[in-house]
Amino acid sequence: MDFLGIIASIIVLIFLLGLFILFTGSLIDELFGITERANKKRSQELINELISKVDKSFLRNKKKFVKLYRDTVREDSNGLKNYRKFSKECEKFFYKQYSEIWLSLELIGYQVNFEVFIPKLIEDTEAIIEEIDRNLTFKQSMDPYEYERFCSNEFIKHGWESKATQGTADQGIDVLASRNKKTLAVQCKKYAKPVGNKAVQEVVAGKTHYKADHAMVIAPNGFTNSAKKLAESNNVMLIHHSEIGEINLFK
Repeated sequence: MDFLGIIASIIVLIFLLGLFILFTGSLIDELFGITERANKKRSQELINELISKVDKSFLRNKKKFVKLYRDTVREDSNGLKNYRKFSKECEKFFYKQYSEIWLSLELIGYQVNFEVFIPKLIEDTEAIIEEIDRNLTFKQSMDPYEYERFCSNEFIKHGWESKATQGTADQGIDVLASRNKKTLAVQCKKYAKPVGNKAVQEVVAGKTHYKADHAMVIAPNGFTNSAKKLAESNNVMLIHHSEIGEINLFK
């Protein structure tokens, strides 16, 4: 083979090699594209499955989430709620139930961000709690927290704006009720015996902290004589919950 023939053969080989690289490159790109599309489709299927299961599980476990909310969500003196513990416990609960879906998503490169579920879980839980509290009726068996919510709801029934503080930083105030731009700081004491001085002292301090216009202690089983005298000297109202509708303040 002469020199020109060798050159021609080399050129042909380079051309064929280029075609081979081009073909295999396109094939690899296509294969990766197929894999990526398949992973994307599979991840969407798994995400939809997770969303569906979370929704159904929430409905089956409404009481559990209401209790979890009441145990973990706290409101500060400025009315800001801290949902951090509630969010973490929700994620742990659902991860335990649906870890297979979680891990399947991670295997195809999808990191589950459970935070996207939290706003709806909070909204749905608070809606259930609002419905429960709205229908609360007094029972001797209710716990102190239920009694606070019951009293708050009684204020609402009688035209007040009201909320149970339910917080670790409530400064001795269980309910804040307002009407005509005036605020009433309230302690609710679900005691089996008459309430003593301590509740009066706490509500006086809480009234100052919240800059409320008046203070009140509510109890189902009355007050000691000492508490009545202290309340009188500090302008604190002492009532039974059945008297909430008769309060003439701020009208």
